Amino acid sequence: MNGRLAIVSACVLVAWSVSGSTAEPVRAAVDQKLLPETALRQLRQSIDRARNETPEAFAAIDRVIAYFPEMKAQSFGRGPTTISFALRYYGSDALFPMLELLVYGVPENTDYDLEAWPEIQVALIGAVGQIRDPRSFPILSAILDSNLVNEAALEETAASLARLESDDVIRFLFSVLDDPSRPARQRRAVLYGIGYCGRTAVAERLADELQRHPDLEEAIILVESLGRAGNWGLWSDPSKQHKDEEASTKRVAAEAALWTYTQYEDIRVRRAARCTVLVVCDPDTSHLIGNARVDAPSETQAAFDRLEELWQYHSSQTHCVQ
Repeated sequence: MNGRLAIVSACVLVAWSVSGSTAEPVRAAVDQKLLPETALRQLRQSIDRARNETPEAFAAIDRVIAYFPEMKAQSFGRGPTTISFALRYYGSDALFPMLELLVYGVPENTDYDLEAWPEIQVALIGAVGQIRDPRSFPILSAILDSNLVNEAALEETAASLARLESDDVIRFLFSVLDDPSRPARQRRAVLYGIGYCGRTAVAERLADELQRHPDLEEAIILVESLGRAGNWGLWSDPSKQHKDEEASTKRVAAEAALWTYTQYEDIRVRRAARCTVLVVCDPDTSHLIGNARVDAPSETQAAFDRLEELWQYHSSQTHCVQ
């Protein structure tokens, strides 16, 4: 193996194999008490089977974790993002090595830099979500329920769940939003991540949340999440499911963003709403802008003029409307 291939091999996966360790595992992302015994047993069996079938994946995991500090430095601090991209290279072979790490953690006597472990968890959770394997659902939902990870990891967990796009996932994420006993950071993480689902029901729920006139910070989270749900780039992805919901999802997202544009005077909220209108790229955006400005105060008409100009330029440059 030449030097370049050695570096690529070392950069492909992030995780750690706990088998054979006698130390008590720490820094797991999951409270195992929240997982049924049957689910834990099945997970253990699946991990052991994967280790027998693809041992090279588990070996690569160990190398990359050791390399993480250097990788972060070379990527100007974007370690989690860089590693998440690398993890996708192995696809489904990476799933159980990463789930093992998230559920069982690392040993207390590890040589790894534990200060970087929260960032590595974010990368792992994001990479699991990119695989879009429904077998990750119980683990990801348990991570959200456990509330053991930092806010960035919680947001990535909600996003990874949303990428599964299933009705069961939507029901689970809605149940988090509907449960007032949940910690506020769980709710905000779900509002951030749920847009990656790209389903009409999700866009409608986000639009309903905006109708409550939340505070500025939550309004920004909501309208940005709508932008993710209706993003024309997301819908252009051949792997995107539920293509039959594209038109309705985009329409709900665009209309909700324009409604927000008229209801909030804060420049940050309006900027987020404007960006959502542009990235959703609904074919009837000009018409929707015209409808929204009818009932808008006179002082916002200039802002709508500018939005229309931006839309015309954006659509002509990106060709997002065919």
